[in-house]
Amino acid sequence: MVNCFDILIGLISACKSNNTLKGPSQFDWTMGGARYLLGQTVRQIWNPVHHKCVSKAALELWDKLNVSDSIFDYWSNRYVVYKNTLPIKVKWYNGANSKPYGEDEIYVGDKWGKFHFRSAFHIEHIIPINSILNRLIEINLQNTKEEIYKEISMILNDIYVCY
Repeated sequence: MVNCFDILIGLISACKSNNTLKGPSQFDWTMGGARYLLGQTVRQIWNPVHHKCVSKAALELWDKLNVSDSIFDYWSNRYVVYKNTLPIKVKWYNGANSKPYGEDEIYVGDKWGKFHFRSAFHIEHIIPINSILNRLIEINLQNTKEEIYKEISMILNDIYVCY
């Protein structure tokens, strides 16, 4: 069984050698974009709750929406099912655009009933992922696996997100 650290080690190794991963020697296949893949892989790591923060504005909106789950249980594609009985205005966003494209009053029983988390909320890494990637790529892969695992863990421990 491959663990997530072994996947990171393979991608780190590829980043150190031409940004490519080679297939088995008897097959003529190569995969490019190792740094991109490493970045996407790091973004898929599930942060522990104590590595998640929430802005005052996001928490106030969340509380007004009367959602039964914690905001920390949500990600971009998950639907937010709101249960607020009083209409509240929600600004809608596309992607990482900082300006809303619209605003609606929503409440339980309206024509929608739910929306994608990313439409009203955004999750931002506090330390930029590129900084994390640079540190991962600097790991000496000649060390023992245990030492490499500890160093990866130490670097990943700096990943915090803010909702």
